[in-house]
Amino acid sequence: MKDKIVLVIGSTSGIGKAVAESFAKEGATAILTGRREELGKSIETKIREKGQKADFFRLDATDLQQCVSLIDKVVEKYGRLDTLVYNAGVATPCDTDISSEKNWDMVMNTNLKAAYYMIEKALPVLAEGKGSVVMTSSLAGISARTNTNATSIAYATSKAAMSHMVKIIALQTAESGVRVNAVAPGVTMTDIIRNLDKKLLEVLEKSIPLQMIGEPEDIAEAILFLASDKARFITGQILSIDGGASLG
Repeated sequence: MKDKIVLVIGSTSGIGKAVAESFAKEGATAILTGRREELGKSIETKIREKGQKADFFRLDATDLQQCVSLIDKVVEKYGRLDTLVYNAGVATPCDTDISSEKNWDMVMNTNLKAAYYMIEKALPVLAEGKGSVVMTSSLAGISARTNTNATSIAYATSKAAMSHMVKIIALQTAESGVRVNAVAPGVTMTDIIRNLDKKLLEVLEKSIPLQMIGEPEDIAEAILFLASDKARFITGQILSIDGGASLG
């Protein structure tokens, strides 16, 4: 990935932060995005202090116009884009009361609609260098078993749709040489999970066949692989990274 330009949407914490750091470590310019500018700039500085390349752009992924405009800004500054990683995602309660419709729309707009339009906007420039797209889907989009509460149903539906969208776009872009894949993480040790009660964490661990919770770096390494030339013959795939949780 040396000297590649990699745009990571949603990269100021958790999986996205680990993804940006992994690409930078491999010699790419990691372009970070997020709503919290001070935090984003801090991560950028820390990466640069290691002698690696990073750049931060403030982005509210719930704002479709900002998402689409960002592609123009990156291309204007760097002249190209080699990899787009779409890691932005939100989950919020969406019950049957019509008053929660705006929450449903926000989840779909952020997790699915913005991803689609950013990819469509980026495809021409990605095609110039036969680049790649990697999206962060979720175990929630594969397994219905744990997604029956009001918060999970919209999130899970958006991720299931994302996984199918990946396959369709991969077919559309194959002739141009652009590869499109996704990862589907299971329970991962982000800040939200880390702050859970210790007993609940133990229950989560025991529910996973490998008896462990994944780390953001586990997901980042898979994304790095799918974006690299080592995965040059892989497109339209959803790689589950969940310790076996999706097996049954």
